[in-house]
Amino acid sequence: MSTFRKNIHLSTTNVLRDYNSTYLWKEQLHGFEKKNFKTSCVPVTAFSLNLIESFSDIVKEGVVFEIKVSDYETEDVEVRWFAKVLNVCGYRVLARYIGAESQEKEDFWVNILSNEIYCVGDALSKDPDMKKFVYSPPMKLNMKNESNLENYLSNTMDELKDSKALAKTYNKCKKNLFASKFSVGERIELLNYNDSQQLRPARIQNICGRRLNVLVSKQDFDGEWNERDDDRQLQNKGAEYWIDQESFFIFPVGWATSNGYSLDAKKEYKKHTEKIASQIEKGEQANYAEKDVTPQHFQRPSLNKDNLAKIKVGQKLELIDPLAQQFQDLKVASVLKVLNSEGYVVIGMDGPDAEEDSVPLYVSSPFIFPVGYAKQYGLKLVTPPGYDDDTFNWESYMKTTKSEPLPVELFKPMPSQERLNSFKVGSKLEAADMCENQLVCPASIKEIKGRILNVNFDGWDSEFDELYDIDSHDIFPTGWCEIHGLEEFSQKMASEDKFESVLSTRYCKTSPLIRILSETNKATLWRQLWIWLAESEKELGLKQVTQEAIDEMKKNRDVFEWEFIRSEERKLKHDVMAHNHAFGKDNADLIAYRDSIDHILKRFATVIERLSTFSLNNKDVVTVGRTHYQTASLVTIGKRGVLWAQELLMAFQSLAEFRDKMRFRGIKGATGTQDSFLTLFGNDESKVEELDELVTRKAGFSQRFVITGQTYSRQQDAQLIFSLSLLGAAAKKVCTDIRVLQAFGELLEPFEKDQIGSSAMPYKKNPMKSERCCSLARKLINSPQEALTILADQGLERTLDDSAGRRILIPDCLLTAEALLTTLQNIFEGLTVQTENVRKIVDDEIAFLGLEKAMMMLTEDGVDRQKAHHVIREAALSAKALKDSTGARIDIRQTMADPFFDSVRDRVVSLVENPINFTGRCSSQTVNFVNNEILPTIGKYLDKSAAKVQLDV
Repeated sequence: MSTFRKNIHLSTTNVLRDYNSTYLWKEQLHGFEKKNFKTSCVPVTAFSLNLIESFSDIVKEGVVFEIKVSDYETEDVEVRWFAKVLNVCGYRVLARYIGAESQEKEDFWVNILSNEIYCVGDALSKDPDMKKFVYSPPMKLNMKNESNLENYLSNTMDELKDSKALAKTYNKCKKNLFASKFSVGERIELLNYNDSQQLRPARIQNICGRRLNVLVSKQDFDGEWNERDDDRQLQNKGAEYWIDQESFFIFPVGWATSNGYSLDAKKEYKKHTEKIASQIEKGEQANYAEKDVTPQHFQRPSLNKDNLAKIKVGQKLELIDPLAQQFQDLKVASVLKVLNSEGYVVIGMDGPDAEEDSVPLYVSSPFIFPVGYAKQYGLKLVTPPGYDDDTFNWESYMKTTKSEPLPVELFKPMPSQERLNSFKVGSKLEAADMCENQLVCPASIKEIKGRILNVNFDGWDSEFDELYDIDSHDIFPTGWCEIHGLEEFSQKMASEDKFESVLSTRYCKTSPLIRILSETNKATLWRQLWIWLAESEKELGLKQVTQEAIDEMKKNRDVFEWEFIRSEERKLKHDVMAHNHAFGKDNADLIAYRDSIDHILKRFATVIERLSTFSLNNKDVVTVGRTHYQTASLVTIGKRGVLWAQELLMAFQSLAEFRDKMRFRGIKGATGTQDSFLTLFGNDESKVEELDELVTRKAGFSQRFVITGQTYSRQQDAQLIFSLSLLGAAAKKVCTDIRVLQAFGELLEPFEKDQIGSSAMPYKKNPMKSERCCSLARKLINSPQEALTILADQGLERTLDDSAGRRILIPDCLLTAEALLTTLQNIFEGLTVQTENVRKIVDDEIAFLGLEKAMMMLTEDGVDRQKAHHVIREAALSAKALKDSTGARIDIRQTMADPFFDSVRDRVVSLVENPINFTGRCSSQTVNFVNNEILPTIGKYLDKSAAKVQLDV
């Protein structure tokens, strides 16, 4: 089996934060080798719009290139050798070092645009004296041919002479591929996703190959800026809106005004575009600003003017709705308007909402198709209201509506048969999800319908399939994300036909914990542990372990024959043995748990920071305190917030302390005696101790168990579960309070635009997110009992009483904690104070609190306390009776009308007019706790760039 090189073109990696998280097609590419490439990838040449340059004549089978060799440890000299392309899959090529034989398993996959690939002779041309470069085959080939090196090199040179070298135009094409006419910061007009009849000025935030991240910024926004979750085109924290540079969503500055399209922009911008539109209309040179995107930025296909003249309002066509939530059908549509900009029309789907759902498109758009296309190729056609999809007939419909079809010559011609043949059912490609355009996913062609591809996202259910024209700017060759430094999203969705945990399919489906706790990561960690063990044994002088063996282990660390592994597991009834023996199980679990905790602590810190921000923002907002759920003295909402934060902070500290003290099992052997290692090192106990310490450090742990049985003490697992249960208890207390306060009308958790509060009572806004948190919290609260039972039932050096239970318990608790914290973060980011209701509640109680102040003042003035108490009690009861009978607000001055209060009345009224006077140190306590307790504790875990949470459900 070939090896896999992770190489990336670094010039555009301004998007990806963690390169390891992108999708590299390893399993599929190795599968293609086994099947002799009967199923493969769509070739680069098949994609038209997405490739500024084609490499079809440059990179193909048999071509030889120069490549960096990383086997040698050299500081000032770079080692290179030569390799030949054996097969091409998208941007990935299978190559073999010159001089290697097929049976040596030296073949490797590499991206053709890697920064480690060069034209033959590149090193020599850069450094004729070869002081900074040296040509040398990989170490394994060198060692094999060491005894006959001269003959080997001679044969290698002969092979080079007979091969076709990578063309010199490779570098130019490579450079052009990453070039863009657009620049970050440029201003552009963007179609409003939520209102397709409106455009807004926006700015280019990032550029990734042909794809642009375009957002409406504060500097261009007209009106008061509010971060709205329902508008994903706004430049909110962490927002992304990725589209192709030829997307129908974007237009040059002035386009809206030139075409009479609604423009949501500031007055200054509107005046600027009015001048541009006037200049264009007069045939003058438009006076664009320096950062304006102009028509010259776009490369719309040229159209025949005679054909354009045939476009009429009312003409019919079939449309893939570009603003739909599903892309699995075509819709009956009409031309509603012919715009001033040449080739542009407004298209709407036939029906009562045609105008509202209309969209401006270029007539050669990959979303529009001629009348009859769906029927010809067996696609579903969605018809207007009142018509039956199955019996709909275009001829009778156009006769009824007195319309005609949009002329066929205006549509893109059918591609050549040669190009169509490049797309095969089952072939792999990468596709941008048109519903969530920031996601690019590994995908397969499911069906071919003329020039339309029905694409299935690998691992997703068929209900998420999408239709793409073969000229769509949202499909790419395999390896496209890798070379552009863009994270590729690979996610398996739940199937209605089988059970899957809702934690992974509903609440945490995009969480990094899904990968960390996955079977693939677990298996990778087992193999990595063997590598660390071998490296450490070699470092300690164990001659049986060779560098060649370690290199072979590294090359195959990520290569999994899952079908074979599963068959072995069924046969052996032991998953660890299926991966070749049992050393790694506990240690791999500990690494995965540690990495999960690290992520959870970052999430936890963000949650507490969001709650702290809410508390500081409301530190002076007065509300009624409640003891026994009854009204009590006044507090501030901010002070109540930091009380919640204190509960969460204590749970956070417990988990962080556990993480710091977490121990690695280490190298202990089958029953913890280290007997086999003692034998390997000739009974040298110090070497065994050193080996244990070396592997522990390589695994990233500072502490290890000194003694173990076959497993480490399950008491450590119980401590982890207890720390997570504290999170559950704290969160349940907080969310129960929020539910109560929402019932009292004081707070309102975030309520999404299309959220349904109650199936029976549509007007209700139920605290569903807080209720979910309480439900998830109960899982964590009740888990310590199971963890303690697992600990208690672990017999002698090892029994399997713990195995099945902890495989379920610990991942479930970690994922439950992630789901709980994610929901909490969303709550705190959108939690609002019902200001008017809070003020009314305070007004109902403030008079009674004023009477308490009056008693203290009268007593200080020398009035008998018993007499004061009697008079105040009578006044309070009378006021309350009046309120209960009439519902009127209690007037403190009227309540204190008795001359008995003459000496203190004005002072009390003055206090009551400003309720903050009754809250003691609430404001300062809030600020002090945030600054002196919260921020120092969470500081090192806090990701200040963390985006706002968007819940999937």
